[in-house]
Amino acid sequence: MKTKIFLDTNVLLAISQFNIDIFSEIDRVCDFSHELILLNKVEEELTTLFEESTGRMKQSIKLVISIINTKNLKKMKSLDWDTDTALLNAAKESTGIVATQDKGLKDRLREQHIPVLTIRQKKYMVLIKEGKI
Repeated sequence: MKTKIFLDTNVLLAISQFNIDIFSEIDRVCDFSHELILLNKVEEELTTLFEESTGRMKQSIKLVISIINTKNLKKMKSLDWDTDTALLNAAKESTGIVATQDKGLKDRLREQHIPVLTIRQKKYMVLIKEGKI
């Protein structure tokens, strides 16, 4: 069975911000069978950010959306009100992992003993299963 890895908006934006290939990094760190999941809430956040942004940020989001479309990520629908809760609940229900940069979300995930993939030094990813993030 494949482990589900749920991608948060800020990790996707890191592709452009830090010039990091998060997909290669996830494959490097996760030496087990896995699939990348994009929740509808994350897609909605990206769309809203795109509509509200200008200049460089708008171009970054456009790049991220383009990359997402070429990667053919598995998409899932969540009925949760906000993105962080949707990611937390989806990972909890499927015994999955969340890839995020959001400190508040990482704290919530740690409380629930949910593993976190995060970016370190703006260039590589680490998987944290327990302990301090």
